[in-house]
Amino acid sequence: MAQALYRPLVVGSAQQTARYEATNIATAYLNAIRNQFGNRLRMAVNSLLNVKQRKRELTQQLQELDTTPAVGQATSRYIGNSVYWPTSNATKQMRILLRRLRKEFAQTPIW
Repeated sequence: MAQALYRPLVVGSAQQTARYEATNIATAYLNAIRNQFGNRLRMAVNSLLNVKQRKRELTQQLQELDTTPAVGQATSRYIGNSVYWPTSNATKQMRILLRRLRKEFAQTPIW
């Protein structure tokens, strides 16, 4: 079995060590943001647009009209079009905007 050839970074001064650790911390934060960004954005948009409450109210209104299985399928489609589509569309638009901002930000040096 091959062993990993890990060699710790040799740094000379405290300033180099601080810069190295700052880079590690910044990288960890950026990776966490990239990994969780879509879910957090979706949660924020759903919260702002009151998706759960709107779905609950709309389902209740539609079920009061009729309770046949065909109406249940139509209810799901109607809820998808009137509640979830605006949410997913808003999320897509935000992602497009943030990609543009990321490209502009990538050209700006951090340090």
